[in-house]
Amino acid sequence: AGFAGGMQPAAPSALSSWPLLALRLPDNPLSPAEVADLASLYLPPAEVEGVQRFVHHDDRVRALASRLLQRALAARVLGLDFRSVHMRRTREGKPYAVVPPLSRPHAAAFNVNVSHHSELVVAAWHGRCLVGVDVVDVTTRSRVFTTVESYVDCFSSQLTARERETIFACPSEPSRYAHFFVYWALKEAFIKAVGQGLGYDLATVDLAVRFAPPSPADPLWAPGGQLRGGADLTLAGQRRPDWRLAFFSPDGRHVVAVATGPLADATPSFAAALEDGAAAAEARGAGEQQCPVDALLAAAAAEGLAAEEALRPSELPQLP
Repeated sequence: AGFAGGMQPAAPSALSSWPLLALRLPDNPLSPAEVADLASLYLPPAEVEGVQRFVHHDDRVRALASRLLQRALAARVLGLDFRSVHMRRTREGKPYAVVPPLSRPHAAAFNVNVSHHSELVVAAWHGRCLVGVDVVDVTTRSRVFTTVESYVDCFSSQLTARERETIFACPSEPSRYAHFFVYWALKEAFIKAVGQGLGYDLATVDLAVRFAPPSPADPLWAPGGQLRGGADLTLAGQRRPDWRLAFFSPDGRHVVAVATGPLADATPSFAAALEDGAAAAEARGAGEQQCPVDALLAAAAAEGLAAEEALRPSELPQLP
């Protein structure tokens, strides 16, 4: 896979400085035997078991791809051999790589996040900030809740009143679904960044989303049209300009959302994983500091990466 860093959403949340890796799964997925062989070849036994634990074969393929992708990202950034990358998870399930001291003396853990939905698997990293990523297929529909109103109502406890009003102000059913999935992907990216899984009250995550035109609220927008932009975060009633949230659609079907924020907001289990002298001091002092675009660029440069290494949507690679 190559780096997807050159897609340009609406300012100020430019994704060009957030290194991403993406895999598009092939139309003819790997066979069960190929999944088992690849998992055994590249993953430790505990993670092989984690892949095989999925009941449905498609889910096993996605689980394998996400585990391989996060290792590929860590190996590239840290200059390690693929098989020498050691991945762990916090008790909430947030993945991270244990970093050899000589490879990255300023941090004890490599901060990586992964997501998969439908045929797309994505991974994101950051060297100085918390990072979370989520991907969602905006064509997803429920067999039970067959209208957009009933579908969104299932998630009403996790949306603010203003967010619901914004969704239902869109002129068509496809645009309402698209707007909802943008909200959902951004909220998921945020809670994955802090390292908190199920149980987080997403209604306290209030987002003011900014779309690059045309937005789903624009009558000119059509299904499959562009979805890209950023969002301002208010958390439990407090404005949080130190968080950056952005999203884009690489293909008109999937939305990828990325969130970055200060290390001080990490859950205790992930903060413990990040702790060494420098990282701990940085986390204690970062609570009110913004994580600006130039810092993201500097972090990429510090790892020897070109911030503009771009992967156009049509070039998303497939699994072999």
